[in-house]
Amino acid sequence: MFNSFKKTTKSIVITVLTIALIIIVFPANEAFASSESELVLANGRLEYHTNGRIDSSFTGIAQWDKDRKWYFISCGVYDETFKGLAQATNGKWYYVSKGHIDKNFSGKIVKATNGRWYYVNKGVPTKTFTGKIAQATNGTWYYCTNGRPDTKVSGVIAYCTNGGWYYVTKGKVDKSFTGIAKATNGSQYYVKNGKLDKSFSGKKTYNDVRYTIRNGKVIAPAQTPVCNHNWIWHTHTETVHKSERYLVSDAWDEPIYEVHNFCNNCGLDLDITYGGYTNDAISHLNSCGTGYHTGSVQIGSIHHDAVYDVDEWDEEVTVKDYQYCSKCGKRK
Repeated sequence: MFNSFKKTTKSIVITVLTIALIIIVFPANEAFASSESELVLANGRLEYHTNGRIDSSFTGIAQWDKDRKWYFISCGVYDETFKGLAQATNGKWYYVSKGHIDKNFSGKIVKATNGRWYYVNKGVPTKTFTGKIAQATNGTWYYCTNGRPDTKVSGVIAYCTNGGWYYVTKGKVDKSFTGIAKATNGSQYYVKNGKLDKSFSGKKTYNDVRYTIRNGKVIAPAQTPVCNHNWIWHTHTETVHKSERYLVSDAWDEPIYEVHNFCNNCGLDLDITYGGYTNDAISHLNSCGTGYHTGSVQIGSIHHDAVYDVDEWDEEVTVKDYQYCSKCGKRK
């Protein structure tokens, strides 16, 4: 019976120790930590958790197991205000609007969370959009290669998603250009203010070359006309900050004086010779049969530097850029 009691007591002690260990390792007020990342509803909001805690390092799109929908998460918390491209936990990129994937969004270039711009079709970036122009969400129109703005492209006319053909400089629509240019389809066209002008038919001279044009397209071989050039400067104005240093006062030396005693007869400086009105000085005066007088003697000077001041102002100046012919448009 005693052995039975000992066994029972030992079992109770082991059970109590086991429960105590569980309480220490897993406190009652904490959930068991998950080793996976997931969306959870906590603190009255949707949060992205890793190992049972909010993961503030995560920004992207994640799926909630409860409704199987995708949500945009910013620094670990659901953000319903975000618009743009973001990467989902499945590795794909999607366009997000009001915090959710928007597969209805198409036809524009959008900035992604990685800082790059991509052309979006049906909610996803696409590499098939190439050699064409589209508008970005910032309002700028870009020429795209493989679905991304290509700033290396200049001097061509490309088709735009708004239905027109436009001239491109460094990947952007250039509304300042008027002249003849080659399009991505290989033909030459007349461009006015950056856009192909289909309304024009006739002849145009560009860079000393004369073209025959019909409905904006060059239809005849170019001919080189003789132009008696009238060269004109193309200029622009700039604001230039100027300054001018001027003299306020010249440099000068300020003399320093001392009062000395002098012999009335021979003019000897008693202070320099005898160190002042001493017995030796009195003997000297007696030998000269006279008295003494005082006078000022310069013993040095203090140098003062010249003083300057500066006037500053902004001035509009005309800057010459280049010369061009007012007749044919050629530059030099």
